[in-house]
Amino acid sequence: MKKISKNLHFSEFFSNVSHLFIGRITSLFFQFLSGILFARLLGPEQKGIITVALVIPGLLVSFADLGIRQATMFFMGKKKYTDQELISSVLFTTQFTSILGISIALIIYLITGFHTRYDWALMLIPLAIIPVTFLYTYSSGVLLAKLEIKKVAFLSILNDAGFMLIIFFLYIFNIKSVVLILTCKVLCALIPAISALNLLKKYGILMPSYQPKLIMELIKKGIIFAIALFLLDLNFSLDIILLNQFSTASEVGIYSIGVSIANILWMLPNALTTVNFSYSSNAQSEMEYAKKTVNILRFTLLFALVPLILLYFFSPIVIPWIYSTQFTKSASVVQAILPGVWAMLIYKILNSDLAGRGMPGAGIWVCFVALLVNIFLNYWWDPIWGAIGSAWASSVSYTLVAIIYSMVYCKLSHLRIAEIFIITKDDIKIIQNFFKRIAS
Repeated sequence: MKKISKNLHFSEFFSNVSHLFIGRITSLFFQFLSGILFARLLGPEQKGIITVALVIPGLLVSFADLGIRQATMFFMGKKKYTDQELISSVLFTTQFTSILGISIALIIYLITGFHTRYDWALMLIPLAIIPVTFLYTYSSGVLLAKLEIKKVAFLSILNDAGFMLIIFFLYIFNIKSVVLILTCKVLCALIPAISALNLLKKYGILMPSYQPKLIMELIKKGIIFAIALFLLDLNFSLDIILLNQFSTASEVGIYSIGVSIANILWMLPNALTTVNFSYSSNAQSEMEYAKKTVNILRFTLLFALVPLILLYFFSPIVIPWIYSTQFTKSASVVQAILPGVWAMLIYKILNSDLAGRGMPGAGIWVCFVALLVNIFLNYWWDPIWGAIGSAWASSVSYTLVAIIYSMVYCKLSHLRIAEIFIITKDDIKIIQNFFKRIAS
């Protein structure tokens, strides 16, 4: 297994980032194509049935995950337990969370009367997605801890690519079986899960084992990861709930389009933070790696200015052209929220390092304070300015998270705040060497 030394090779680091980024972009492309074929093949009613059938398992996967993947990456990177102990415990935990998720999903189905409106097959088949997804998610945590990032990037494509091909053939032959499509959805999700398991054989025997102390540590650490992520997601999604409460459905639609465009700025950094988490959890010296993290952050903030400027000036042209003139106001939403989206890069990257050190809770109170600010500003601005007011509220909230969290990070990493933001001579040399390699 690779171990991160004091001399982090940025070419290798950004190579891993680019592979993960390309994998996610490719997956999104296949999802986009599947969505088009889906809609044309099934029509609104049958597509709605599949959406309803999948929504509950999808939610349960998010809530019952318990942050186990991140906890696995942390413990494996820090070598607190042997690879075999962790692999066996992860496989056992997969069984536990799968049973928990399926049980809760069945209860929800029964309470909502889903089984009385549709076939039992439409209820039971999607439930299989829960254990399959957990199996892949937890296994990929082990692989990421082992810095098998390029393989994980490839595996992430398999599910969406396979499903898109199946939908394409069903579309060609005009086969409209909802049960068949749901079955194919499960089988396609099984491909990367089995592939990930096969890769795990390199690091240990695939034998589930109940180890109470280790499993409890995984869950305790994982829950902190899950809470931190939940608060962050809540800050991102609460705007829509509040805007719907204090404004109109039209403003919600305008806001949602603007935010989806602005969030393009996070696509590459989201891949970067996953890689940084892996490297941080494997770092020999946390303080030395902190210097590398702020180095990466400075590059990210600098290069993110290019898409930021493009989004700011071209969104008023592109959005009406793609979505129609009814969404012209969404461009103003993009412009209002972009400063906060850019600032939030600070939190995302610095948090990936602290999470890799096993301190995901370091920023929980920061996210909570920002959440309260976001609620207050939405309450104040939404009735007056609608979608744009909500975008301003988000921008202020995100910026507040970035500023306070950077101070927390500096204190925990024994760094000065200037080290996060001021470009150094070494940075310039790295940038020059980067462009020289591209030119050669």
